[in-house]
Amino acid sequence: MVDKGFVPGSNCFNNLLTFVVGSSSSFNQWWCFFNENKSKVVLDVYSFGIVIKGCCEAGEIEKSFDLLIELREFGFSPNVVIYTTLIDGCCKKGEIEKAKDLFFEMGKFGLVANEWTYTVLIHGLFKNGIKKQGFEMYEKMQEDGVFPNLYTYNCVMNQLCKDGRTKDAFKVFDEMRERGVSSNIVTYNTLIGGLCREMKANEANKVLDQMKSDGINPNLITYNTLIDGFCGVGKLGKALSLCRDLKSRGLSPSLVTYNILVSGFCKKGDTSGAGKVVKEMEERGIKPSKVTYTILIDTFARMDNMEKAIQLRLSMEELGLVPDVHTYSVLIHGFCIKGRMNEASRLFKSMVEKKFEPNEVIYNTMVLGFCKEGSSYRALKLFREMEEKELPPNVASYRYMIEVLCKERKSKEAEGLVEKMIDSGIDPSESILNLISRAKNDSHLFVLVALVLTSCVANAAFKELSEEEDLELERQLKVMNKSPVKTIETEDGHIYDCIDFYKQPAFDHALLKNHDFHPDMKPSKMNRPQKVENEEESRDNKTKSVTLKGIGCPRGTVPIRRTTKEDLIRLKTFNEMFDSNIHPQTNSEPGLHYAGGRVRPEWIKKHIGGADGHFALYQTPYVNQLQFSSGLIKVSNGSDFIKAGWTVNPTLYGDNRCRFFAYLHTREQHCFNTNCPGFVIVNTDIPLDYAFPEVSLTGVHMVEARFYIFRDPLNGNWWLNIGDKEKTIGFWPSRIFTDLAYNADDVFWGGEIFTIPNSKSSPMGNGLKIVHDDPKLYAYARDVSVVDADSQKIIGVAGANEVISDIGWDYVRQNYFYVNKYWGRTIMFGGPARIFGK
Repeated sequence: MVDKGFVPGSNCFNNLLTFVVGSSSSFNQWWCFFNENKSKVVLDVYSFGIVIKGCCEAGEIEKSFDLLIELREFGFSPNVVIYTTLIDGCCKKGEIEKAKDLFFEMGKFGLVANEWTYTVLIHGLFKNGIKKQGFEMYEKMQEDGVFPNLYTYNCVMNQLCKDGRTKDAFKVFDEMRERGVSSNIVTYNTLIGGLCREMKANEANKVLDQMKSDGINPNLITYNTLIDGFCGVGKLGKALSLCRDLKSRGLSPSLVTYNILVSGFCKKGDTSGAGKVVKEMEERGIKPSKVTYTILIDTFARMDNMEKAIQLRLSMEELGLVPDVHTYSVLIHGFCIKGRMNEASRLFKSMVEKKFEPNEVIYNTMVLGFCKEGSSYRALKLFREMEEKELPPNVASYRYMIEVLCKERKSKEAEGLVEKMIDSGIDPSESILNLISRAKNDSHLFVLVALVLTSCVANAAFKELSEEEDLELERQLKVMNKSPVKTIETEDGHIYDCIDFYKQPAFDHALLKNHDFHPDMKPSKMNRPQKVENEEESRDNKTKSVTLKGIGCPRGTVPIRRTTKEDLIRLKTFNEMFDSNIHPQTNSEPGLHYAGGRVRPEWIKKHIGGADGHFALYQTPYVNQLQFSSGLIKVSNGSDFIKAGWTVNPTLYGDNRCRFFAYLHTREQHCFNTNCPGFVIVNTDIPLDYAFPEVSLTGVHMVEARFYIFRDPLNGNWWLNIGDKEKTIGFWPSRIFTDLAYNADDVFWGGEIFTIPNSKSSPMGNGLKIVHDDPKLYAYARDVSVVDADSQKIIGVAGANEVISDIGWDYVRQNYFYVNKYWGRTIMFGGPARIFGK
């Protein structure tokens, strides 16, 4: 028509445009039609109104604003309808600020908002949760002399009912009737729903009667709402009566209706009544849905009939109904309540395998279940998963987790959870008070709770990082965490990366750049000390295997614990404190303190080439952040020294477990384990800083580990072994030392503790003061001995060593058991926490 020279008028084109916009299957179809023809026809403001409405309904808000500009370029002025359409589109898109700007912009162009303009904005504000402004806009509407219409009133009443303000909703209802505005079915359904939510089913039923007298026929929504209301207050007879009433009015109960009734009977524990409802719905040709089955499953689970609940789940699947997250949630909750955590875990695993994402309800339920079972590790693992998925633990989960950790003497981890509660905006005071109340008959638990609270305050020593420091930590992480060949997660949640031997941290040392080391290196010469076994004494003493559960790293790789940013932050703070407080070492100042025995070469008339000893492993109690407690061998010469043994160091590791450690100190650097380059690892199964799987229990049984440091006479490298079977861990190359490149001039066996200024120290050893000669009551190093410079023989040190202590002589004692070769020269060390200077 246009091609033949006939130009349709605006009315004609607008009718065509309305049809095209309304009937097109896609936005692009009619958008192209409009743009292709707008220059060929006569347009008016209504043409733009049609297209703007189409854009808003399609969610193309930006194009709507472009059209508003184009409309003005054509010489037209937008009217109230166009502004109202744009405001509605912005509200539906969630762009409330734009909607409000448009509303106030209208006045600048001399346009007066009508009842529809106000209504769409009020509805948009309510829908987007800005309720206060919505009610203010409703008041402004009337102040401006614009009378609300039925839709305005329904919108305001609906929001008031949702807010539990049904009484105020009825005031609006009365105002509406006074102004002569007729109600519709939406009005009555809104009021009935509000009353039912407030458990006022009888009053809601009166509204139904009024509705009928006003000539408005109730629909299925009306009846379902009322039936649900009466089920909610336990009046199932009335609910069934309403179901009969709706049938008499020619309405048919829906699946929703039957599910409401099933739920009502189940809430009263009447599974027989629920069964009759299910039977009726099936007779009427309505098949139970997964919602129906989930309601029944939940009921039987809460009635402790988990077998029936599982049977229903299987029946559900046989009918082709796939359980959803809520179905799994009620089953998992049922098993957790019964303490059947293995079944709960299997369900949890099953839902994950079926690609269902557990929600915070399921996670919190599982955490509570594991806490009540006492499985703190599994509960903590789920806690970490929740954090990774940004799912919030609830207050109960925090409280039970803290209680379990305190009962298991894991005060550091309990403290960490209190801090997380605070960080997430949860006030921990009520939970802690509940915990203290529950702990009043358990003195140990009571003390631990107090320590948790105290330690939270102590952690203020950790400073907030600047942006530059944060970027530097990111850079360090990239350097430290090499690309792994394989990754191993331990039971305590730490990650070990199997790193190519040649990429391990040791070779970042400037003096090791051109090394000739290889993965199969072994000491050139190693004399194994004679193992003397005494059946009576060793019955309660055992050496635990310290390996990655038989699934170590592949040949040619070595295990390195993966470092996190949190590790580096703790390490940075610890190093700052450690460096500044390592001296002076006096009994009146905080810092590093020791108690044990020592040997010097002039006493044995030989150069020292190594030392060994069997150490009782202890998880020293009450070691706080910025403290540590260790049992160790120290080999030194001049400014160089190396250490190895067990340690409890929450700052270094983020927990209070007893761990294997090594320490290097030269003129250029000093660090634990592989936190600085120097120690070359050759073992594929036993990592430095690994947690010992079991520790000693004072007076009950002893768990030991043998540590052996010795110098290779061929090349001067200092090797570290662990265990009676001589597991070689690795070595410190001689070329990184100045004084230890040759021999040692001092050996120490015993305990060390470190604490910061203005704080009570940690205990040493097992925390008991030494008052008896029985080493099984204390931390000890037994059968201690040294190796000469040629590594030819082991030399006993009886009569050739001394005890030393800078913390007090009651913290160390040594005995030589002449008859019992099993104990040999034994050094006992340890004692309670103390405040220095007092």
